[in-house]
Amino acid sequence: MNRVYNFSAGPSMLPVPVLQKAQADLLDYHGSGMSVMEMSHRSKWFDDIIQNTEAGIRKVLNVPDNYKIGFFQGGATQQFAMVPLNFMTTGTADYLVTGNFSKKAAEEAAKFGTARIAASSKDKNFTYIPDVKAIEYDPNASYIHICQNNTIFGTTYKDVPQVDGIPLVADMSSMIFSEPTDVSKYGCIYFGVQKNVAPAGMAIAIIRDDLLGKSAKDIPAEKMPHITASTSPFFRLNSSALMPILRSFNCPARVTIPTPISATRTPSNVMRPPSVLISTSKLPLIIGVISVPTINVMPMAMPIPIDMPR
Repeated sequence: MNRVYNFSAGPSMLPVPVLQKAQADLLDYHGSGMSVMEMSHRSKWFDDIIQNTEAGIRKVLNVPDNYKIGFFQGGATQQFAMVPLNFMTTGTADYLVTGNFSKKAAEEAAKFGTARIAASSKDKNFTYIPDVKAIEYDPNASYIHICQNNTIFGTTYKDVPQVDGIPLVADMSSMIFSEPTDVSKYGCIYFGVQKNVAPAGMAIAIIRDDLLGKSAKDIPAEKMPHITASTSPFFRLNSSALMPILRSFNCPARVTIPTPISATRTPSNVMRPPSVLISTSKLPLIIGVISVPTINVMPMAMPIPIDMPR
């Protein structure tokens, strides 16, 4: 069978071993007598799944012990509202607008407080990343928000803002697990899973303990990522996105990051040509499974729709 290698925006391909494992487990997961899509999210089988998934994320990213990991229905776009609802404790936050999704995140945050545009590269059509060390940040900001990798415009941060007393919140949907990440530089990292981790339908957030439990009191319970800092691995308010969680880090093909290929890295001030405007993180993750003699590549229509949800 000739596999299509899909580099288009949105959901990416999954390694064949992951698909085969999902197929094998579909009718009877580990002797449970049911598919993972049918079982309770409070069952012993799913408890093993969620514990293994969290352990895999912690191992690959070297997540410090003072961070919690949450799994949420929906994608990163839903997190645009969850971030200010949970972290905008001073009524204001700084946003660095370097592309379409960081712009949408700022627009969403403005519904709940002041989303101050501390820096933007809109003046040159988002083809560069501002010097994060030259930006004047608001000392009263609850957090600084960035979208760390911009697939539409072909830019990525080489340095990230580091301001004493102001946590950094980063959307890493299109780059997570593609290269080593120093999680300790961030107050919160969130990402939709469909590009690099699992099937679409879930977002993951990695949150530092000191940011938990400060949500506005009048927001819906499902918009609070964690009720207390002691909640682990996540608050099971309702049925979880079982299949995306299972396919995240419960197959050996998904727990090791290959050495990144230098050709897939883009300087922060250089726009990638339209012919290769793709997620910088998909190539390293699938290089190890390209073994068929004929590779069919799904062409990516240009231009990419900039309002595509994720």
